[in-house]
Amino acid sequence: MRAVAISARDAGLGPIALAITHLGDPGVRPVLIVATGAVMLWRRRMKGELVLLAGSLASILITTLLKGQFARVRPHIVPWLDLPSNASFPSGHSSNTMAILLLFALLSGGGWRTWVAVGVAILVGWTRIVLGVHWPSDVFAGWMLGAGVALVTFGIARYKMLPSGPDQTGVSRD
Repeated sequence: MRAVAISARDAGLGPIALAITHLGDPGVRPVLIVATGAVMLWRRRMKGELVLLAGSLASILITTLLKGQFARVRPHIVPWLDLPSNASFPSGHSSNTMAILLLFALLSGGGWRTWVAVGVAILVGWTRIVLGVHWPSDVFAGWMLGAGVALVTFGIARYKMLPSGPDQTGVSRD
């Protein structure tokens, strides 16, 4: 962790990491949810927007509950470049960004959107290590939690409420 954080900072990536990490901030998440939901509504996928909202809220709730349960202390290996306000495990930036973006990508048809969503979520998680505020295991657990919530939410929605075909999910049931 020290090597990753120090080498990234020495390369001048500290300010870039700080800018990227804000995509996962608690104050930005509602904007991200509304923006992705607006795209769903614009594409006339009302049920998809409700699924996105449900999955996003589930991720936020589960992450918050797990942080309280584990109450893991944040690392103090390198000076922090960000000021966190709660426990370390799992990374809320990593889990919630992954859940919101991956679920949006799946509801929008998957394909290249999925790769972009996962890539952005990985970047957000990487910034948490560079900024010195999370252990790598916090970030990895956050990614897995967010991906799990997105996949389970999408699977339940496809089975229970979304009709097959690209008009609602972008993906057929076949």
